[in-house]
Amino acid sequence: MKVVSSPVWSIRCVVAFYNESAMSSLQTYERLRMTFFEDLSPYRYTRSKVEMINVGWLGAGHDFPTGVMPQQALEELLRICSETEPFNMMRGLHNCEFCLVKSAVLYPTPFNDQGMTSVGMGEFHVEGPDGRVFAAPTLVLHYMLDHDYLPPKPFVDALLASADKRQPAR
Repeated sequence: MKVVSSPVWSIRCVVAFYNESAMSSLQTYERLRMTFFEDLSPYRYTRSKVEMINVGWLGAGHDFPTGVMPQQALEELLRICSETEPFNMMRGLHNCEFCLVKSAVLYPTPFNDQGMTSVGMGEFHVEGPDGRVFAAPTLVLHYMLDHDYLPPKPFVDALLASADKRQPAR
């Protein structure tokens, strides 16, 4: 067995080499890990014409802040995940590294005709009121709802500003 590491993507995978007699035996593998980036670090997951900031790229072995998200920000995140096509759809799904749930993770939503939205593949982008663009994996919705992840204030402010843009003038 050979362990292959990619420092660029922070993905570890085990590549098993086996002969025909070993094909029927149980193979050992390590679960692929989602890419980890520090919150508010420069976005480097894929090439982008726009400078972006990472939020919510959590990974096992890395602590993350927890707390209560403002309800309006959570609803806006659910709306974004429900109404928009994710950016940078990659091959396969990312499973949560903190619990046993497998992607795609489904959540009920009033924001689309299906009444459900799935997360665990791709990412979404949110522009803040100051023009900064945040990139987050779609799985961030799961992290917030099921693991109490509290993203940085600038990202929460971007979600709140996005929600405010949609409110009718009073």
